[in-house]
Amino acid sequence: MTVVDSRQLALRRQNVAPSYATGFGQLPFLDLLRGVWRGAQSVAVIPQRVAEALGTDATELKLSTHTVLKQLRRHPEIGASEYRMVQRVLDVGEVYRDRENHVAVLKVGRRNLEVVAKRTQDDAEVYLVSLRYVNPKWVAKRRKKGAGRT
Repeated sequence: MTVVDSRQLALRRQNVAPSYATGFGQLPFLDLLRGVWRGAQSVAVIPQRVAEALGTDATELKLSTHTVLKQLRRHPEIGASEYRMVQRVLDVGEVYRDRENHVAVLKVGRRNLEVVAKRTQDDAEVYLVSLRYVNPKWVAKRRKKGAGRT
């Protein structure tokens, strides 16, 4: 795995992360939410500790149309404001190995938010596969299990 210099990551974040946050609630993200736009869109810069837990050199977290449509069905309470928080969750959240090629990043606070990301088998990309609020019982279970906490 290539180690990304912290200065390179900071520069990348400075150049691209703001566009992720401001893009939510605007096109093409609204088109992605409506299922009009097909494909994938980058939603965050992957911090080094998350990349290491996934075993990847990828630097961007992508969101596919398929996942957005699935999320709208399973978690209708998740909207653009939650997607704006993905970068913050990745930056400060607790990282857990979830299953093969997956990590869960949990940000505990007034409302606990969990991001699950998956690395592709060819190691070329990382996709957001789940974004959801979790209750305190789930947080306690995740912490107690603790297996794979990085």
